[in-house]
Amino acid sequence: MDNWNSYWDALSRIRPLYAWMQGKQVKQYKTLLSNVSLHEPRMMEFGAGSGMLATQLLDEYGGSATLVDYAKSAKKLHHKMHPKKREDVEYLVADVFNTKFKSDYDLVYSDGLVEHFKGEMQDLMVKKHAEASRKYVIILAPRPSFFYTFIRTLLKVTGLWFFGYEQPMTPKELFELCESNGLKVIATENGLWECGVLCSK
Repeated sequence: MDNWNSYWDALSRIRPLYAWMQGKQVKQYKTLLSNVSLHEPRMMEFGAGSGMLATQLLDEYGGSATLVDYAKSAKKLHHKMHPKKREDVEYLVADVFNTKFKSDYDLVYSDGLVEHFKGEMQDLMVKKHAEASRKYVIILAPRPSFFYTFIRTLLKVTGLWFFGYEQPMTPKELFELCESNGLKVIATENGLWECGVLCSK
């Protein structure tokens, strides 16, 4: 497993880019969820990082969010970026693979997570999404687009690439990954650099 603590520790160096990208991703989520009823949902995010995405989804849909990330520095960054504690957010420092989840959540999602695994581990990560969800799952992963290639090259050249192993996925590959691991894809949406799927159990 790559050292994501180093990434979250250094995020301040690319924070403006990160914030801009998160804004674009929220639009993708809203499009994926446009045809389903989601009022005051219980949400869980895997690989939550700073929690910026979760707070924006909470502002949009209400409800509550449980954030999960194995990196202690990610939780530290979350508290730094959100100094006023939110009663609707819980942050767990835990390894998704080694945690047993109850199917208590209306929406379980991840953004830029599954592409860091391959083979059986990638399959298991998708199954963990399904395990925790009682209704919906959203998974977003980078796709091999011009924008993705440009940003990845730029970050590597400037020494700001902290992501370790990462394999972008085509929309077809993401669709098949979810379907082959027990989820039913009910909506798809391609963003500037990511492809996304909304699934039901």
